[in-house]
Amino acid sequence: MPPSPPGHRAATRGRADLTERLRSWDVVASGRALLWLAGVCACLLLVTGWLLFPAHAKAPLGPGETLLRRTWATRKPLWADRLACAWLIRRFVDAEATLVWLEKGEAPPPGALAYAYEGAHFAASEARVSYQEMLHRLGLAANPALAKIGGIVHSLEMRGQPVPEAAGVQTLLQGAQRRSASERELLGEAEKTFDLLYEAYYVPRK
Repeated sequence: MPPSPPGHRAATRGRADLTERLRSWDVVASGRALLWLAGVCACLLLVTGWLLFPAHAKAPLGPGETLLRRTWATRKPLWADRLACAWLIRRFVDAEATLVWLEKGEAPPPGALAYAYEGAHFAASEARVSYQEMLHRLGLAANPALAKIGGIVHSLEMRGQPVPEAAGVQTLLQGAQRRSASERELLGEAEKTFDLLYEAYYVPRK
């Protein structure tokens, strides 16, 4: 077979180079398209999470944000989880806290830290009540006494695995509700119950 003329060989190489460049552009374009698609999917998942599971969409804490001498807000009515959170805040997080009780739909005061309702800084998740979430996020979950109280609160709010002490605590909190004329009085009564539970569960380090 006679050799191809120089012009034909050059044209063949040109087509080969062009084909290779197109392939490389396809790879780059495909990679960019995949990255774009992944970004879109992530955004959709985030938005869907906020819409379908608002309780899991927590307001963020700022980096290095102080938790001392703050205003802490939750919604009425007060029951086990919200009362336990308020007790935990006053005893272990912010002894000089200002506690605010919000009506349904009422916005928290500017700068307040919110807990135990949908969209709060410390809100319940699928597996944990707000009190337990607060323990984990504030580094208090390793305290066995606080963790046991969390199990009682979880049982009262989410049911699940029964806790023997839960029925007694429920009765005490119901009694506190009946004798209290305000949220402040109710918290004062509930704090007595949680203080006694902590004393009963606390084991000093040897």
